[in-house]
Amino acid sequence: MLKCDRRINELIGCTDFVEKGTDSVVFRTCDEEKDRVVFQIGTSDAVRALTAAQLVCNDVAAIDINMGCPKAFSVSGGMGAALLSKPELIHDILTTLRRNLNTPVTCKIRLLKSPHETVELAKRIEKTGVSALAVHGRIYLTILSFVYVIPFSVVR
Repeated sequence: MLKCDRRINELIGCTDFVEKGTDSVVFRTCDEEKDRVVFQIGTSDAVRALTAAQLVCNDVAAIDINMGCPKAFSVSGGMGAALLSKPELIHDILTTLRRNLNTPVTCKIRLLKSPHETVELAKRIEKTGVSALAVHGRIYLTILSFVYVIPFSVVR
């Protein structure tokens, strides 16, 4: 998103976010969807997250920070599930967004190694003032070994 320009597409009545120097549409939305679309961002930097969020915040219902993606492209960039081991950075990203946006901010995490660790992280996230927290009921490490065990007692 940081390489995008916001353009009104009058031909089809929507708003396009187009990669600068190309005609590639990275994100498209319309006024009718504004109150239903949550824009999810993968980030490892509070300032970059804010810059991206400011570009789209007037066109969406909320901004969501993905702190659960286990994919290599995300984790190798310090994003997604890589954030789960960096509570200070999580706090910085979410607090920066909350202080600077009028749009609701939410986030998604995965279960940590223990229920206690998960609850402690959730409490820390709650203190940032996010509007909602989603917890994906799988542990990040289980994705890497392809063992999809969902400890339901932890989710409850």
